[in-house]
Amino acid sequence: MLTVRFNYKVRQVALINEVHVLINRLVEQVSANEPDTLNYIAYQHDEDIRRFIHVMTFRDMDAREEHRHSDHYEEFIVNLTPLCESEPHVVILNQVASKEEFAA
Repeated sequence: MLTVRFNYKVRQVALINEVHVLINRLVEQVSANEPDTLNYIAYQHDEDIRRFIHVMTFRDMDAREEHRHSDHYEEFIVNLTPLCESEPHVVILNQVASKEEFAA
């Protein structure tokens, strides 16, 4: 498995609703078209509502590449980037330890 964190900060509070629409559209498309994207969660920072973090888990590097080259991801980036203070930042995370609970 491969986990990726995607961070960005929106230029203005007035743009947040537009970003929410973009995020929801992306997550819908990921859910419908990417079976090897095991988890995709978008978070909004509590103290600075212009900051967003997406955390996604892929089955493998091929699944990540499929996501990165999908039409819906490319559309998301094209529409999101002009709304941000700077280019979104991607970090690949290597798991060291975990405790996971799943609802039955």
